[in-house]
Amino acid sequence: MSKKYTFIDNEPLGEDLFEGKGQDRISDVIVEIITNDKFKVIGIDGGWGTGKSNLVGIIDKKLPNHHFFIYDVWGHQEDEQRKAILVELTEYINNEKNRLVSNKKEWDKNLITLLANTKETTTINQPYLSIGFIFSLLSIVYIPTVNVFKDSMADFFDIKALFWKLVLVTFPIFIVLGIYIFNVIKEWFKKSGFWKGFKLAAQETFQVYTNKQKEETKVETISDNQPSVRDFQLWMKKIDNDLGKKKLVLVFDNFDRLPKKHILSIWSVIHIFFSETKYENIKIIIPFDRLHIKNAFKDLNGTAQDYANDYINKTFDIVYRVAPPILSSWKGFFKDNWKKAFPEYNELEYIKTEQAYEVLRPNITPREIIAFINEVVSLKLLDDTIPDRYISIFVLNKETIIENPLKAVTELQYLKGLEYSYEIDDDFQKYITALAYQIKPENALEVVYKKELKDCLINGNEDKLDEISKTKVFSRILNSTVHELENYVKAIETLNKLNEDAEISDLELHNIWDDIYLKQKEISVEKGKLAEFQLILLDKINTNFKSDWLSKITSNLYLYDKVFSSQAFAKNIDRLVVFCSEKKIVLDVFSYLKNQDVDVDQLKILIDTKNDEFKKYKLNCTKEVIETYLKERTAENFKDAEFIFHLEYKYELTAFQNQLITFIAGRENDAVFLSQIYKFLKNISKQPITNPLNDAQVYTLMRQVKLEDPFYIDLACMRIKLGSTTNNPSYEPVFSKALNSNDSAFYQKVAKEIEHYINLEELLISSIQFNNPLMKGIVPLLFELENDNRELDVKNIIENLIVICNANNLDSEKVFFELDQYEKEKFDYSFVFALSEEFFQKAKESDSEIAKEIIDIITDHFKNADNTIWKSVFDDLNSKELNILLIIGFLDWNSFALQNFKNKIIEIANNASIDNQERIQLLISSFENSEISLVNTFKDLRGEFIKNNNISKEHFVAFIEPLFKHGALIEHAGDVIRTIFKPEFLDDNDCVQLMISQNNHILKLIEKSDKTESSDFINGIIDRRTVNGIEELANNLNIKIPKLQKEDGEIKDVE
Repeated sequence: MSKKYTFIDNEPLGEDLFEGKGQDRISDVIVEIITNDKFKVIGIDGGWGTGKSNLVGIIDKKLPNHHFFIYDVWGHQEDEQRKAILVELTEYINNEKNRLVSNKKEWDKNLITLLANTKETTTINQPYLSIGFIFSLLSIVYIPTVNVFKDSMADFFDIKALFWKLVLVTFPIFIVLGIYIFNVIKEWFKKSGFWKGFKLAAQETFQVYTNKQKEETKVETISDNQPSVRDFQLWMKKIDNDLGKKKLVLVFDNFDRLPKKHILSIWSVIHIFFSETKYENIKIIIPFDRLHIKNAFKDLNGTAQDYANDYINKTFDIVYRVAPPILSSWKGFFKDNWKKAFPEYNELEYIKTEQAYEVLRPNITPREIIAFINEVVSLKLLDDTIPDRYISIFVLNKETIIENPLKAVTELQYLKGLEYSYEIDDDFQKYITALAYQIKPENALEVVYKKELKDCLINGNEDKLDEISKTKVFSRILNSTVHELENYVKAIETLNKLNEDAEISDLELHNIWDDIYLKQKEISVEKGKLAEFQLILLDKINTNFKSDWLSKITSNLYLYDKVFSSQAFAKNIDRLVVFCSEKKIVLDVFSYLKNQDVDVDQLKILIDTKNDEFKKYKLNCTKEVIETYLKERTAENFKDAEFIFHLEYKYELTAFQNQLITFIAGRENDAVFLSQIYKFLKNISKQPITNPLNDAQVYTLMRQVKLEDPFYIDLACMRIKLGSTTNNPSYEPVFSKALNSNDSAFYQKVAKEIEHYINLEELLISSIQFNNPLMKGIVPLLFELENDNRELDVKNIIENLIVICNANNLDSEKVFFELDQYEKEKFDYSFVFALSEEFFQKAKESDSEIAKEIIDIITDHFKNADNTIWKSVFDDLNSKELNILLIIGFLDWNSFALQNFKNKIIEIANNASIDNQERIQLLISSFENSEISLVNTFKDLRGEFIKNNNISKEHFVAFIEPLFKHGALIEHAGDVIRTIFKPEFLDDNDCVQLMISQNNHILKLIEKSDKTESSDFINGIIDRRTVNGIEELANNLNIKIPKLQKEDGEIKDVE
């Protein structure tokens, strides 16, 4: 043992080493009681390790004239206690060293008697005759008998008498020889050896003669007597008497270590022999733990009472309690013993140790302190490089740590109030691990936990991985451990459960995942299966690897034999898609799939599950395979082929369409059968069904089919297809239920099905003549439904657009937008010009491409028109061309148009009246909006009016505003005010209002012209002072009108 450390003796010292000296005071009282004859049985109550045995030692030292006999009840728990007590006590008092009794020989004899067992023997003799003896008796009879008959024997069966005589004489010898041969063969079978077999056979043959003549039987009866209650009392009384004046104290120690069943037994012995019987020279001391005694007696308690205290009180004359040492007391005791154990101790380590002991040992006793220090010493001897604080923590929590060392270094709740101190201690995990596994602290964590990490990765122990991940070395051991693995599947699944608080950076973990991928990417997985580890890797690996890995995963899902299951394949792909979505992996799983042909049954299963979505999975059958399958269908089982509704080439299955039509023959009145046939035809026919039923068949079926039956919708569609071609009055009542329906829901249903029987173009044209509520109800709805299979003649619809819209109360904009969806031939001007002005009105209001295109054709035509064209256009201001141009808001007037327009208005100016004043205003506005200059046009018109001085009221109203705007009237102010602003126009209210609106321009004309040129106009205003509006006009033109005053019956001007 190292001289640096010393174990502390754990035997009771018999001294009170605590500052309070509580045991000293109790011992004084007990010493006084023992010397007093009053109390015989004394109890010392205290918890385990509180120093009860030490108190007994103190009392022993204070009573030198008393002999203390310590009986260890725990050590004799398997013995018969009454006898054990007497034997131990007798040996004690008879020991020469103690000299408690004088008659030693007598007590030696008594002890031998006490220890001896009683033995009774019975002998029985039974006679016994051996086989050899019996054979000898028979020989005695046999020999005389042979002698009598041998001489009288004659020949028998021609055998000489001599032979028979020899047989009779040698017969016993042959019997013995036969026995010998039998024994030889038996020994050979026992493999005793060839020559040894002869010897053993001879011994066994003649052994029958060695048996004794009688058998002796002995019967032995052994009696192990135990002292009775009476014997025990007499024995103890005898000891008490032989002690004379010497005093004996019996101490029954270690009660608190006994199991419950033995406590009851020894307690009974003590109570009967010591509590009920009084001895002069013998006193009893029993240290015990009251809680331990109560637990032993609890089965004897009632439901509401505790009798253990009664048993204690009845047994003891008096009981003293030994209290645990107080805080200040135990710390001094602890430090004194620590100094003894560690003479060169470190003060800081001691403080940490004492702190740990105080927190983690709530019930502190001297025995526990010594046991604790000794265990620290034992561990220190193994490795003195480990600081005391860590050894102390280990000793105080040894069971917890050893049970799960890994958890103990990662979850420190068991340290209670010390957790805060060690959870940030980098050395804690290292030293505790070293102590738990009894290895050197250097690299202890790596050595221990690397193996455990490998085991948990191989076996999928997620809890253990979580614990290891919290150690400081996790990031150092994970990478090397992963590289040692051979099978990564379980490791991947386990590592995926790693918590976010693991002691490893994201970058390190990502690198490990990439390494795992690169090492195992060629690992074989069962074909057609999607393994969990594949998904985990897809999530964890670097983005650069994801595409290749996903490609490998999807490729492995294909099977190239009859075992392939489209349903399982789709399920795996769906799982991949959902996983990528959840993990935000930006990869289109379906783009990694390849086209794969499967058999018809597997395709049916996939389509039944996914409907149109099945196409994404790229599983299919060739058209030829499907056609072969369909060719085998009959009128009874054709419904099994419903899956073809979702095939891309379903419209190409014309042979099956014709095949279905042949099934109709003979079943024209079977509504249920026909509904299935037409369901198939509707789904696999791109064009309207070419041969629906005739009017009589439709009539018959509509009579038997109820309105709510889906097939009634098909029949209504067939009736619309017939249009006006049928006029049989007898059918009208049945047909009118559908044609005159005002049910909007019915309209919706018919609209969805009608194009399976008649195309949109044919329907629209038919609606012009075949007009009824059902047609008006469904036609607008058709333009809200999408149908990729529609085909129509755009020109035909455009030519009839207005009449179609009017017949069906249809918004033309819906038709225009529908027509935008189709390819169309290039329209020419003649076709477009032939359209009605109402069509152009609708086209102008439309936002559709086709309407814009038609308007552009008109625009382009006239934008580039020559003088001839424009001359013909302006020949008649009410021409269709001008009407269309004004409707569409034409603005691209060229010089030919302007010239012909000028010619037209000059022509109008030379006429007395104007028939198209409103049209002229529209044309003027159109030219103005086109930003083409009208200055020269209206200057010429101004000159025409000045030259001819022939302007009329209609001319004035029509042209005065554009003349002011474009005619530069100010240039010839005098002529203009003289020839254009004629005084008679002041009598017309429309002219006056126009002048008021242009008063600023007129004022400038007056100011610039000579008074002589403007006098007529000014005087005209003055003279018409009473005309409505003249006064306002005069005020605006700064013309003063004298007031009128009556004088001598005459009206005179007043200045």
